[in-house]
Amino acid sequence: MVDLFKSLLTYIANNRGFCCILLIFFIAIAGLLRLQFRTQVDDNWDVFKVEHHCQVVKSKGGNNIQSSWLCDDGNEYYRWRQQR
Repeated sequence: MVDLFKSLLTYIANNRGFCCILLIFFIAIAGLLRLQFRTQVDDNWDVFKVEHHCQVVKSKGGNNIQSSWLCDDGNEYYRWRQQR
């Protein structure tokens, strides 16, 4: 086991460039996998809107555009993805 560890350290020391590129590649793959399988809070927004009886709140600036959602839990939610 110790010999394997020593040979691995020797390989890394002799091939630093390759190991650095390999490390960056695996970090990039891990990041992409994390983005693919991560659950977004906004993914369940439509269900949340219905369950909490959320109503659109218009801006007070006179342009009458949707600025937030007021829900029956007393909180006001700002969801930029739903600002269509």
